[in-house]
Amino acid sequence: MNKKKTKLDKMIDGTPVWVLMVLILTIFLLVCKFMPEAVPDQTEAEYIESIGGYMNEQHQHDGDVDMDLKPVDKTETNSLDAIMDAIQQVENPMRDPEAVGDQHLINKAYGLYQIRKPYLDDVNRIAGVDLVNRMWGKDSLTLEDMKDEAKARWSTSVYLKHYGDRYATIAGIPADNEVYARIHNGGPNGWKKASTNDYVNKIISVM
Repeated sequence: MNKKKTKLDKMIDGTPVWVLMVLILTIFLLVCKFMPEAVPDQTEAEYIESIGGYMNEQHQHDGDVDMDLKPVDKTETNSLDAIMDAIQQVENPMRDPEAVGDQHLINKAYGLYQIRKPYLDDVNRIAGVDLVNRMWGKDSLTLEDMKDEAKARWSTSVYLKHYGDRYATIAGIPADNEVYARIHNGGPNGWKKASTNDYVNKIISVM
């Protein structure tokens, strides 16, 4: 007994083969476009530990006015090396690792990256005792450690990587140099604080 054809069967029978091929290809391309990208099989702790290799050779403004998120379209690769070099140049132009800034504040700023206690507390929390111990032979880093270039640079990278990833999750786009600069200057949510505008301009001017 012949099976009764559906409207779809009749439509397919009357459609040229090349049209069907184009339709199938279009569907395939759309599926590929909206599939999630593969995530590298590396935990944050593994990444943080890995950055210690090239390392060896904060400004928290709570209550600032939020601003609209306006991602910057940059064609260059936004590497932590480049942004950390710029941050160091802006924070400590004389490259004095012993520098202690903002002496009038409770949380003074230490070293080449002018790191404050809340910033460093976050670094120790993010990295964890085991990783800090493996990297530096101690349970936690101190503000005096921020006078050591290798430790300060590693700490800055840990902070920026962690909160850069957090930004990417919230915004749906990767962190760029402007976002990293705002985070260093304004804390975890610095990327949406208008108070970081002047700092970003300084960073851009030296990159």
